[in-house]
Amino acid sequence: MMTRQSFISLLACAALFACTVTELSARDTASQERFERRTVLYRGEKTVGASIMSANVTSANSEALLVVGDLDVTGKFFRIAPSFECAYRDNASMGIRLSYLRAALDLSSVDLSLFSSDLSFSLDDAVGTLNSFKAVVFHRNYIGLSKKGSVGLFLEEGLSYTHATTDLGTGDSATRDVRQRFMLSLSPGVILYILPFVSIDASIGIADLAFVTSSASKNGQTDGSRWQFKAGFKLDVLNLNFGIHYHF
Repeated sequence: MMTRQSFISLLACAALFACTVTELSARDTASQERFERRTVLYRGEKTVGASIMSANVTSANSEALLVVGDLDVTGKFFRIAPSFECAYRDNASMGIRLSYLRAALDLSSVDLSLFSSDLSFSLDDAVGTLNSFKAVVFHRNYIGLSKKGSVGLFLEEGLSYTHATTDLGTGDSATRDVRQRFMLSLSPGVILYILPFVSIDASIGIADLAFVTSSASKNGQTDGSRWQFKAGFKLDVLNLNFGIHYHF
């Protein structure tokens, strides 16, 4: 026969068991919600990734191929850009991206004017190469679009430094243009999780403010230099980025 004390002890154990189950259920729910919010980076989350791209471009859709004037240039480029990112709080992160770009250039017979009419010459059926190194420090804000956490949007603000060297022609007609660029940029993008810890993203630069220095030389002799500020909203194909990232 159950005594009053035994009955009270049984009720206490049942209540404790119910509280434990409720707590575990709450933790499971929180864990599930955290998993379902994968497009929103949580504090302390890190990513490593890379972007590789190859395409044919022209000076009409890429400012990088304008070299030393308004030239009708075509080029096939290859770019690789590894990156690292760390979330300092939920939905917000900072990171760094390094980029190397190489392009094979081709242009028809044109007259080039390097900064003034006194520094001009002609190139006939010139070919050349463009080598560019770029470092970007960026900040991102994320917004999840789906409850399952499979798709999200982000806005990236970046501060970059680029060093680019363009060599055109051979022999006596060989020219070199060296450019350095400091730039603030704004790039919206979309992120998609294809696995719980693997995502792909795409972004495009839509606005920038840049300070550019240029120097031109022919046969190893400096012909001129200049600097300029630029601001624009032009879409540049080289500002289009596709990347894959691992989250840990």
